[in-house]
Amino acid sequence: MEKYGTLEFKDEGRFSTIYKSESKQEPGKVVALKIVNNNCPPSDARREATILKALSHENIVSLIESFNSYKGYVLVLPFYLGTLYSFKTVLSISEIRRNIKSLTLAIAYLHERNIIHRDIKPSNCLLSSPDATLKLCDFGIAYDPSLSNTEKLGQLCHHVCSGPYRPPELIFGCNNYDVSLDLWSLGATIAEFYTVSRRFLFDDGASETGESSDLRLLSSMVNTLGTPKDADWPECNTFPHYGKLSLKEIPGKIWEEILPDADMQTIEVISGLLKYSSSQRMPANKLLCYDYFEGL
Repeated sequence: MEKYGTLEFKDEGRFSTIYKSESKQEPGKVVALKIVNNNCPPSDARREATILKALSHENIVSLIESFNSYKGYVLVLPFYLGTLYSFKTVLSISEIRRNIKSLTLAIAYLHERNIIHRDIKPSNCLLSSPDATLKLCDFGIAYDPSLSNTEKLGQLCHHVCSGPYRPPELIFGCNNYDVSLDLWSLGATIAEFYTVSRRFLFDDGASETGESSDLRLLSSMVNTLGTPKDADWPECNTFPHYGKLSLKEIPGKIWEEILPDADMQTIEVISGLLKYSSSQRMPANKLLCYDYFEGL
């Protein structure tokens, strides 16, 4: 810690605290110190550092260094003024499309390496200004099958992804998922920028109670997309908790009603991602070929 100046508190999460500081060795170089003091599975700061060291992509945050300190395990990262979430009310449609393409490129890069981010959301996309280059961050709960993990394929943690971005299979305790998990979260992220007042597409109740509810989230999904049918979601019967709930038959709304301000190119992208069946979600590398991203 002696290499860095005064710590200015910026943010705090369940597992870590973010500080702004300046390098003493390179005066004027502003950095972010992510200090992890609650290394509770599936969060793993050392695994996050290992993953970031192995990655090299324009749209993924770079790791400057990591080390142990008396405050906890520290990841030193470039400092950014805001996130896609903090800028979302001021972004133009063209800026939204450009940033969504950057996020999709980052996800495609991860998925080529079979890495599941497991927490895709606007607040994990760093930006210094609306027209700056987006950087995907927070790999604290990311899963990389090439590393030695406490989680094994088929026994993955289902307590991942944040609130309104959680895919439906996690609600039913699925622990045998793959990279398609991130695709649902990407779809929910994109949709957020085309809803009225740019609010969450799905409601997990946290804005009212302060606590995320899977039942509230599932109800919101069903009221929006309709009740899933077993024929359209064949893997649902393999989920540990699927048979514990009886879902009322509700027809899905048409996308023009769900997102009245979105054009057909946008709806094509979002509807290709928000599929109950994970095998039907459009892979990120194929999504980049859609007309939505043309000319960017």
